[in-house]
Amino acid sequence: MFIRLATRSTTPLVLKMIRRGLALALVTTVAMASVAGAQASAENRAALRLRVVADSLRPVPAADVRLAGQGRAVASRTDDNGAVRFEGLPSGLFKATVRRIGFAPATVELRLGGGENALTVHLDQARAYLDEVRVVADQPLAARLDDFEMRRLRGDASSIITLDEIAHRRPIALSQMLRGKAGIRIADSLGYILAVSTRGAKFTRAAGAMGMVDCVLRVMLDGVVLPALSNIDAVVPSDVYGVEIFYGAARLPVQFAGLRTDNWCGVIAIWTRDR
Repeated sequence: MFIRLATRSTTPLVLKMIRRGLALALVTTVAMASVAGAQASAENRAALRLRVVADSLRPVPAADVRLAGQGRAVASRTDDNGAVRFEGLPSGLFKATVRRIGFAPATVELRLGGGENALTVHLDQARAYLDEVRVVADQPLAARLDDFEMRRLRGDASSIITLDEIAHRRPIALSQMLRGKAGIRIADSLGYILAVSTRGAKFTRAAGAMGMVDCVLRVMLDGVVLPALSNIDAVVPSDVYGVEIFYGAARLPVQFAGLRTDNWCGVIAIWTRDR
């Protein structure tokens, strides 16, 4: 389809006027199309007012807000009222991520329409979980246990059993900790558990009779000498702090100088824990 613009009878002036009219109409059409496109684009642009609050709608200032979607990514920070505004965004789906120290981060998906949009994001207080904390402190020892530790460090005893050894082996009876110790053997005498010296028998004169008998070590509990042939297993292992074994009177420390009753065979000194 085409328009015949002139004929042979058309004058040059008329032709000139026709051309100018067509050019003006074309410019007007393009201008109207440009305005319409700009108006349509402006109508599709979106603005978002986002507010960040905590419990009881308390505003959260200085929260980092990141908005991403439709090929765009913008970030800002909330003001003192917990609000932030984004403008000039395309319409469509977006994802808002909000972070603030002391709060759990939050992510919200939203669809922005042309014009004004509003969104409120609630943040939860972050919970801090600490690893198990164990406080270990030195507890002052009683004088008797302090003396035990000093003799242990000096190596006064022939053999020694510590609290750590007892805790590690967890014996049912205390005599289990003594079995295998050099210089003694564990014997059962009518249900009484005794420690017998392997140094040899001893001479005795009892009930008018003389002879050689087993050399049984005396037992001392917290500094008190127990009667002869006392049962070692009468002491509960969990109550014991430490055990000292002295093979013979020559090894006894000065603190035990008062022990003169049948100490030739040796002494087993048992020290209990403080209650």
